[in-house]
Amino acid sequence: MKWCVCRELEFEVHIESYRPSISIPQDIVIPESYPFQPVKMKFATKVYHPNVSSASGAICLDILKDAWSPVLTLKSTMISLQSLLCSPEPSDPQDAEVAKHYMTSKSGFEDTARYWTQTYAGGPGLIAKSESSGKDEVAIAGLERAHVDRFEALGFPRGKVVSQVSSSCWLFD
Repeated sequence: MKWCVCRELEFEVHIESYRPSISIPQDIVIPESYPFQPVKMKFATKVYHPNVSSASGAICLDILKDAWSPVLTLKSTMISLQSLLCSPEPSDPQDAEVAKHYMTSKSGFEDTARYWTQTYAGGPGLIAKSESSGKDEVAIAGLERAHVDRFEALGFPRGKVVSQVSSSCWLFD
């Protein structure tokens, strides 16, 4: 059985004044052997979080793997996921680059998380807030300046490059 669920989650990235309730679509597969095997869950929307793959939406949560128990329910699993989103575990990441960003530049991580929330999950008014603080849109999108500069040198507008590259899973050498 496969469900695509849109659930309201309190998505907090350690920002005191930022706690909107947003819809984050998730793919949830409930196996035939449930509750003896865990549900399979991933985000259908890009999420910038150390414990979520920014490419596939896979979630690094112990109860979705080896710590599963038949006592756990779909509701308790969603509550655990909500807790993980509010309290990242960068020492056990799903996305090493995001975890590194979280540990080395918390404010840069928060800017990028805000940008991704606005861009991919429809978070309210975050782009204007970031732009008003004078932050660089390339850094906020979590992109390498050299990659964006390369496209800009070919005649593409910076804003379009940032928008297209950040909304796709581009890999550069």
